[in-house]
Amino acid sequence: ATEIPVWKPENCIQCNRCSFVCPHAVIRPAVMDESQQAQAPEGMPQIPMLGLEGRSFSIVISEVDCTGCGTCAAVCPGKQGRKALEMHPAKDHQERQNYFDFAKSLLPCQEAVEKFRQKLPGTPAGNLPEEAHSVKASSAAVHTVKSSQFLLPLMEFSGACAGCGETAYVKLLTQLFGPRMYIANATGCSSIWGNSAPSCAYALDGEGHGPAWSNSLFEDGAEFGYGMLMAQEVAARAGRRSLDTIQWVIGGDGWAYDIGFGGLDHVLASGRNINILVLDTEVYSNTGGQASKATPTGSTAKFALHGKKTRKKDLASMAMTYGSAYVAQVAMGADLNQTLRAFTEAAAYPGPSLVIAYATCISHGLRAGLGSTPHEARKAVDAGYYHLFRFNPSLAEQGKNPFVLDSGEPSLDYQDFLDGEIRYDALKRFSPEEAQALFQKAA
Repeated sequence: ATEIPVWKPENCIQCNRCSFVCPHAVIRPAVMDESQQAQAPEGMPQIPMLGLEGRSFSIVISEVDCTGCGTCAAVCPGKQGRKALEMHPAKDHQERQNYFDFAKSLLPCQEAVEKFRQKLPGTPAGNLPEEAHSVKASSAAVHTVKSSQFLLPLMEFSGACAGCGETAYVKLLTQLFGPRMYIANATGCSSIWGNSAPSCAYALDGEGHGPAWSNSLFEDGAEFGYGMLMAQEVAARAGRRSLDTIQWVIGGDGWAYDIGFGGLDHVLASGRNINILVLDTEVYSNTGGQASKATPTGSTAKFALHGKKTRKKDLASMAMTYGSAYVAQVAMGADLNQTLRAFTEAAAYPGPSLVIAYATCISHGLRAGLGSTPHEARKAVDAGYYHLFRFNPSLAEQGKNPFVLDSGEPSLDYQDFLDGEIRYDALKRFSPEEAQALFQKAA
């Protein structure tokens, strides 16, 4: 990075949003007791921790791993309009790496984690099925955005583009479920930035535990994850030590909507307890060239310059027709809390779950740059281009509507959103009449 964020403690409200959206896990909150404060590197800025007496709070940045995207500064609300993060030339603050290295050696502050968790309204623990994972039994209390960032990320310093829209979702999963996760990762962008030799973005906690990750072929990610789940069940029946694990299948829209759809559909129809995360960039991100069935009407790609003529495949609606699968659409930049809640509800649901996550990509050609990833996701939702919702069959068992729409009425002009991305604007320059017809159809 040529520029890195510098923390201004006097303007910080300790919301932890910067850490939540960071694509590379390079910015984190640190909570220290009095003995740890005394051991901290000289000059390390600290402020009293809000809500925890005798503790101090600090935001630390790994400057050697930061890509300088500026996403953290973009989402920082600051105090009275004054941001707590400012971008400065990297060479000006090289000594601050010591602060991060020290903070990383500290164990996560469980007191802070529990302090800022919250009771999920209307979900008493007694309503949850007994056969669920332990994470389900405890899901009556869920993490807030703030508390989730006191947990250790077990996916860090990936090889993704600066400002990547995919990585923050997976990083959050590892914070919530990391040491107990089995991950089946379909080949694609997420497998390349996640674990391409000789580096590995997945990490270990202080006890040497971390996500158990393996990579499948592009076309069979869901079947591969299903096999991992069955293997765990067979091992448990054979009398080996039963592990408190949770199975996630992760992949992009090229896999989920196109080449691997048959397997994904099979897993959703199985009724088995398996979770699927689709990182939806609406294009084949690993190659950057092809349109996928997730590509919306009018969008162009490197090898599809004339604009997509058909609508985006409605994967979520197809999954909801089973009636037995948890289904959610999320966009982190649009609603941090809704994303967090969908992840915890999906994990708590005792059957198959599908979470489709809107992810901006370098292939979109954001005019504001990938550092504006959270703002672009917000615009997509505000324009009605993308919708946030959760479909939870457990609510139907309680006599409630299982479908909850989390996004409101559109408040941004649809065309204004399209104009901010080169994948749409390129068609206007290439074929203006066709672009107008396709954009009106899409709107």
